Amino acid sequence: MGPPLRARGGGRRVSGYQVCGARAAEQEYMDVQDMEEKPGDSDKVAPDASDDYGNDSASDKPADPEMEAYPAKVCYEVPVEDAMPSDEETREERAQEKKDLICLPFNSQHILMVQLQGILERACFTYAQRCLPALLRRRKWSCAEAVPLHTWMDEFSIIQDTFHTEPSRDLLQSVAEIEDTAVRRTPIDWSRMKKLLDSAVELTEVLQTEEYGDLIKKIRVDVAQAIQDFVHQEEELRNREMDRISREKNWKLLLVCVFPVRAENLETPKIS
Repeated sequence: MGPPLRARGGGRRVSGYQVCGARAAEQEYMDVQDMEEKPGDSDKVAPDASDDYGNDSASDKPADPEMEAYPAKVCYEVPVEDAMPSDEETREERAQEKKDLICLPFNSQHILMVQLQGILERACFTYAQRCLPALLRRRKWSCAEAVPLHTWMDEFSIIQDTFHTEPSRDLLQSVAEIEDTAVRRTPIDWSRMKKLLDSAVELTEVLQTEEYGDLIKKIRVDVAQAIQDFVHQEEELRNREMDRISREKNWKLLLVCVFPVRAENLETPKIS
């Protein structure tokens, strides 16, 4: 049974329904009653008017007055892909986006990039001592400091097929950007820095220099924790500020309700 109808011009209660005037209600009730007591020829079921299972066709059955007056509501289920994300998911996404855009203080970033470049140069030299001694003799490279990182990436791109796990060109380019970032002193956010750290770890795995890979992993964890702490502190400060503003508004609203004066004339107490 459907919801009660509301009269536009005012109505009265008749048998549990609110209708638009007494005459309209009586006329409608009489019409429905005539349909129930005096079915027409169209209500008679023809001998052949049945489906394959011997059931009468739905179109030949007498109409239900309640169904006529109150059509059934259609409920649509929201598809999973179209469902709105929860507040918690939205907050997590926003927090992650904000975290990705955070930048370390530039002096910390520069020191980190220079340190990362040096670690990778030592890893490359260690690999060359083990697997490419002829290259070191031919190029007269006697120490890790003699070869910049981008030169190693150029050499590795030429001899890619000699590695046990062939490094991709994208990986070599990403590692070369570490030196470029340090030399050019380019500010980068946490999202970009994390990608460079991931590429550095992947290169140490290709070179099979675990000791340097473990060192870079520790740096990555420490930087990620520092970023997380910064985001947490910033969120706490924001929550405190919002709480202070909310308490000031509640105090002003309380005074307005108690004392009938204009809100702008109220002096908001200072809340620490």
